[in-house]
Amino acid sequence: MEPILSFDAVGRSFGDQQVLVSLSLTVAPGEVFALLGRNGCGKTTAIRLLLGLLAPDRGRCRLLGHDSRALPDVLRDRIGYVPDAPGFYPTMRVAEVLAFEAGTRSSFDLGFAQRALLPLELDARRRVHQLSRGQRALLALVVAVAQRPSLLVLDEPTAGLDAIVRRQFLDALIELVAGQGTAVLMATHVLPDVERVAERVGLLHDGRLLFDERLESLRERAAAGALRQPAAAGAARPGGFSLEDLLVEQVGGGGASFPSLNA
Repeated sequence: MEPILSFDAVGRSFGDQQVLVSLSLTVAPGEVFALLGRNGCGKTTAIRLLLGLLAPDRGRCRLLGHDSRALPDVLRDRIGYVPDAPGFYPTMRVAEVLAFEAGTRSSFDLGFAQRALLPLELDARRRVHQLSRGQRALLALVVAVAQRPSLLVLDEPTAGLDAIVRRQFLDALIELVAGQGTAVLMATHVLPDVERVAERVGLLHDGRLLFDERLESLRERAAAGALRQPAAAGAARPGGFSLEDLLVEQVGGGGASFPSLNA
């Protein structure tokens, strides 16, 4: 089965700063892949390259079997995108946002979008500027999924949201894409988001992909790490060696870069 997306030894620099170093990964149809890393590690640059908004200095990005810089419009409509700050017209009502999107995308399922508003408690009569940040994120998710995309790209979609709204967003994501066979690429630095929805996880650090593993394999490695803690280090912390510990061990530094599962 051909990957829905691929990075093939992709490199990108801005001036003297090398942001991505030989990034290679693939995502299969229907797979949920989380690209995890600290802020500034290159996640957003990778997404902009994938969507054809930037050209790589080296290597190649492919989407739906085509070079991402030459993707036909008919295939571009099969990609849903949720940025960290959705750019809706602030004076539009929610219903007008949906009607506008339906008028610009032939694949947009207006009935699906209208039905999706109800369980998310999004009032179709409210204007965008009256919505909270979390409500705007949910509206962006509805708009993206209503395109019936083959690939859904999420760039730090829960940034700045509190734990309750993050959970609501992720629950909505799971519900909306269920049964559609949609592949998901989610860039985030929030570990609980990854553990809730991802099947595979890649850790990006200083522009390099340190590992690409299934989430279950990572959990097993984290559990095994509890056995490797030297007795001289003192008593193990409550809960043993966690997945968060494993990620921090990979990149060094403090755990604040990966908000804990209690965040």
